[in-house]
Amino acid sequence: MTAAQRIFGIDFTSAPGKRKPIVCCELALDWPTSGHPVPQLSLIALTTWDTFAPFEAFLATLPTGSLTGIDCPLGLPYAFLVAQGWDTLSWRGYLAEVASHTKASWLARVNDDRATRPAGQKLPLRETDRLAQAKSPLMTVRVPLAKMFYEGATRVAQAPVTVWPFDVELSETFTLTATSAPIVAEVYPAQCARYLQRRLQQHESPRAWRPYKQEQLTTAEALQDVQQAMLQALLAPETQADLGITLNIPHPERLLGEAKGDTLDAFFAAVWAALYSLHPGSAYSEAPWQQEGWIICPNVPSNSI
Repeated sequence: MTAAQRIFGIDFTSAPGKRKPIVCCELALDWPTSGHPVPQLSLIALTTWDTFAPFEAFLATLPTGSLTGIDCPLGLPYAFLVAQGWDTLSWRGYLAEVASHTKASWLARVNDDRATRPAGQKLPLRETDRLAQAKSPLMTVRVPLAKMFYEGATRVAQAPVTVWPFDVELSETFTLTATSAPIVAEVYPAQCARYLQRRLQQHESPRAWRPYKQEQLTTAEALQDVQQAMLQALLAPETQADLGITLNIPHPERLLGEAKGDTLDAFFAAVWAALYSLHPGSAYSEAPWQQEGWIICPNVPSNSI
């Protein structure tokens, strides 16, 4: 590819509004040339949407050859699919079942399923959730992932895009070309955050997670310090060399200081998606993964996340 490839990162919410909009980060991925021997990632734009309408318009007009990483569960645990009698359906098949519900009736169905499960097994995970250390897509409180799935996955399924990995053969490896249909994939920004914190703490023992969102911190100063340290870790020349990219991030301060870290998460989602297009991770070998979905994770050095 010679033209810049467009990469998008989406920090999704199930109830967009002025106080918590959907955030979109756009990057340009310039592939190697004689003048730039390694791929370059440039921050192009940050956009917020306080209703679903512009998000739907975004999905409907994604450019050919683009990749969008969305922080929203796109699939459901196989155990839940079995319990609902949906385990023989394709992803699009069971999305049609979900879309036939109102949000209230969908959440009632999720809660009814939870009531039948023994203690300690109330929230089944997908295989990819276990590997990514992510929460169950069936959560309805604190992080309302079941609501996000209902609002996000149903809209993605209706868009003219290839949804990874549901719309591909199990044997296919991830390939993005200038002529390929736009791809949308699930991404988990916390993986990028963990990677950066590992780099920050590589000489510390024991290592400890440093929260970068206000609900986990007591002061705005602490939040700003952790966010800035993580961004500096990403922009460090040695990190860029390890990742095999160069970064061009004009005015990086606009990514920082938000109480909920939504803009930074959208940026992390875009960076992680771009790295996945350069360094694809695991292929798929088991059928449930194509029903459950997959959180994309690049195969990058020292990537213990």
